[in-house]
Amino acid sequence: MAYSNPNLHDVAKLYVIAAINLIRERVRADSEHSIPDEQTFFFTRLATSDELRELPEYKHCAQILRADETFARQMKVLVGPRGGPRSQSPDVDSLMWRLLDLGLRSGQCTFDEAHFETEYGNLEKAYYSSEIDYEAIAPLNGFVASGPIQLSNEIEIIELRAEDIGSTDVITSESSDDSWTGKLYGVRIRYSLPKVIGDAHTAPQHRQQDRALQSAVNEKVSEVLSAFRLCGIESVYVPGVLHKTSTWSFGQSLPFPGKFEPEIQFSMTVDEPWLQRFADFWSTLQAERVKKHKYLVNAIRRFGYAHERHRIEDKIVDLLISAEALFLSSDSYTGEVKYRLSLRASLFLATESDVRHAIFDRMKAAYDLRSVVVHGAAYNTRKLPKNKNGEKPTLEEFVWQIQEYLRIAIIKTIQIANQTDEAGDLVDWDALCLGSPQ
Repeated sequence: MAYSNPNLHDVAKLYVIAAINLIRERVRADSEHSIPDEQTFFFTRLATSDELRELPEYKHCAQILRADETFARQMKVLVGPRGGPRSQSPDVDSLMWRLLDLGLRSGQCTFDEAHFETEYGNLEKAYYSSEIDYEAIAPLNGFVASGPIQLSNEIEIIELRAEDIGSTDVITSESSDDSWTGKLYGVRIRYSLPKVIGDAHTAPQHRQQDRALQSAVNEKVSEVLSAFRLCGIESVYVPGVLHKTSTWSFGQSLPFPGKFEPEIQFSMTVDEPWLQRFADFWSTLQAERVKKHKYLVNAIRRFGYAHERHRIEDKIVDLLISAEALFLSSDSYTGEVKYRLSLRASLFLATESDVRHAIFDRMKAAYDLRSVVVHGAAYNTRKLPKNKNGEKPTLEEFVWQIQEYLRIAIIKTIQIANQTDEAGDLVDWDALCLGSPQ
């Protein structure tokens, strides 16, 4: 690996090894532990801080640090993202104290060379870069995967460790791990913010720009959730999103609370082939061919919102907004909305006559239900169309059926969008209704 300051890399490595060996010797001399545990090692490290500063390797490393202009410029000054908040960076002695962590993997008390190489690279990147790297971590509660999956260069689904989410109450809940597997997966999105060194004024527009980027990252998490729900994972939700920097970087962690937590929590498990199919679906969903159809994007967003409503009446409102975006967005004519929406949905979703009739009747009933809800009236469930067995569905069963219609319709529309570069309507509704070739 190529480093910006190879000399600093070499002397830091010698110092870390010497410091760890010194602490281990003190543990053996002062206690009955021949092999130190993490707690004993930590307190011995505190007790030997003066001895560490007397090591020749310490003095040489500190000298090289001071001579490095990039590091020296960021010692004991305010550093952080341009929009704030900023905090004071460590001085040479404080940074030298922290350098021991370059060679110590969590839970271990011996020098780990592979860990050192990785962490030293992170250290140099934090100081030499003109930006501050962030990770947005969003736990996926109610979802158990067989392993990680890369969705794009910036977005991946990973197995989360304790250090990934810390103890932030905002992004944890009672179901933070699956009771059967003990594993928690989450979305990780990487992004960067411009770094400012010194007492430069924090302009309001810079704060707004930083927050706008972080809000866009949070919205991308919501898109991943909607994609899961389109693929049938009804149980998944995010208790919160934690934006954090690396151990060596500047800036502060920022938690954003989740929007929704289900009343009944359960987990759905997927295997590796499912994850790969999901990655392919995500790639399709992010394609410009799909994104340029704004009504389709809005339909997907409202479909996702419907999953986050506790009241079944609120769910049907979002589902019908999604349906109108999908089936009526291209029309300037505003009459006969219920009829046109129901007719188009039935013709788009089915080919058999009896199935089309069933969809047509249910979509009309769904539109009536939505109208009653938004006007604050009471709905008579006896008006709901009967199931195949001739029985009336419950309101919950009916709304779940409408949700399934919308899920299938959205996926079908996404597939159509992915097959054409046309910017106009994806479906010729007149031709479909008249039985003409598409």
